[in-house]
Amino acid sequence: MATTLIPTSIEDITPEWLTDALRSGGALRNARVVSLDAELLSEGVGFIGQVARIVPHYDVGEAGAPASVIAKMPTLDEGGRAIAALYGLYERELNFYRDLAADVPVRTPVCYFSDGDATAVRYILLLEDLAPFGHLGDQIRACTVEEAMEAMLTLARLHAWSWEHPRLAEISWLDSGIELVEGAMAQAYAASWPRTLELFGDQMSPAIRAALPSLGERGTALMDQFRNGPFTIAHGDFRADNLFFCADGIAVLDWQSPIRSFAAYDVAYFLSGSIDEAMLREEGPRLLRAYHDGLVAGGVRDYSFERFHEDYVGSLLAYLVIFIINGATLDPSNERGAELFRVIYERLAAAITDTNALSLLD
Repeated sequence: MATTLIPTSIEDITPEWLTDALRSGGALRNARVVSLDAELLSEGVGFIGQVARIVPHYDVGEAGAPASVIAKMPTLDEGGRAIAALYGLYERELNFYRDLAADVPVRTPVCYFSDGDATAVRYILLLEDLAPFGHLGDQIRACTVEEAMEAMLTLARLHAWSWEHPRLAEISWLDSGIELVEGAMAQAYAASWPRTLELFGDQMSPAIRAALPSLGERGTALMDQFRNGPFTIAHGDFRADNLFFCADGIAVLDWQSPIRSFAAYDVAYFLSGSIDEAMLREEGPRLLRAYHDGLVAGGVRDYSFERFHEDYVGSLLAYLVIFIINGATLDPSNERGAELFRVIYERLAAAITDTNALSLLD
């Protein structure tokens, strides 16, 4: 299909376009979509994309024709598009489904169709709708300890599979997480922290607020802790809103951010954002140990729990840098979006305080 036909909004998806897309991807053979229903799912959840459930109605029955699909497209919000461009998110997700989805040892939605035009920043993915198999996580509600444990074991399986793998150097689009964090700090941090402090400073501790003006510069030196690896494929946005809890395990969604990175970043990102502060204090040591045990069971050697814990604490600060930039650039223009940002800063601030992570900046 020509990229000029890529829809830019949910309203642009017509029965004719959907028929061609599903046939092009092999999900549809003879049937034709004669009408469709669309339901927006991304309000307050996806800040850099439009996500919708599309229910096609066919002219004839066809075995295997999807009863519903999930459509993902770039956001129409300029702030969100700027964040996506900064990290190359839209292109990376298309590349993931092309090059990696079939190989990763975790469940991902089936991709029925994908197309993209980098110049015009027009992309679309049609993905399997997992709703019949379980429930989507809710970052504001926070995960239960059972869900968090399952998430840790899923992460360990992904990381152990790709640990120091030759493929990390062979996949050209798999960017370095260190370089992405450093690039974001250099390009956007100085202009971002005053606005984020204004919007969300009340959710931060006095010590974190005091650290923000120099965090960008000092954070670059912090990256030296991770510069020599070990590296793995990190999801990059591993949080409750991107996890689908099925009866037979977790399906991992939203592959816009996979990177070649230090594994502890995914762990810190999840634990300090998707479980509440009290649970992290009580269950955090057990969850961290379970993750590390999973790495060892997956064949990872020469990475002690002590080294992993040091990387975890440093990763909390890397996470803070990224969300200082996100907080100033993204537009949480609805009630759930604003609440999501508030809980992220509150939980992350508690984790940083409890681990004395700011001492690393000295």
